[in-house]
Amino acid sequence: MTDTAATADPSYRVVVNDEEQYSVWPDHKENPPGWHDAGKTASKEECLAYIEEVWTDMRPRSVRETTSDATPLVRLIAEVLETDPAEIGDDVGPGRSAAWTSLKHIQLVTTLEHTFGIALSVAEIRGLTSVAAIRETLRAKNVLA
Repeated sequence: MTDTAATADPSYRVVVNDEEQYSVWPDHKENPPGWHDAGKTASKEECLAYIEEVWTDMRPRSVRETTSDATPLVRLIAEVLETDPAEIGDDVGPGRSAAWTSLKHIQLVTTLEHTFGIALSVAEIRGLTSVAAIRETLRAKNVLA
């Protein structure tokens, strides 16, 4: 009689940390502190292949965000709209971006007010028709250089 546990390939899982760095971890062990499951359990080789496929930028997330070409305002707008900052140009606004729905517009207004510590009037909210218009409104309120 053979012991299948001794002859079977050990199982591994892919783990990821808050900096979006990936690693392979033995499936029978508890995740190391600061790491959580990435949703892949397989042989070590399959886990490594998965990591190679999904981890396309080896820089930690904080470094990627710091070195992004997007301005903080564009990153904020992209986060609210749940889109790539590269898709956010000065002319993007309601009716010119499928991501910029009426609900997202309201979320953007509240996010701007909270982030910059301002209150926007109804007229100012109506005037937020593009990224350029948002930038000008924030400059007029002296909260953006």
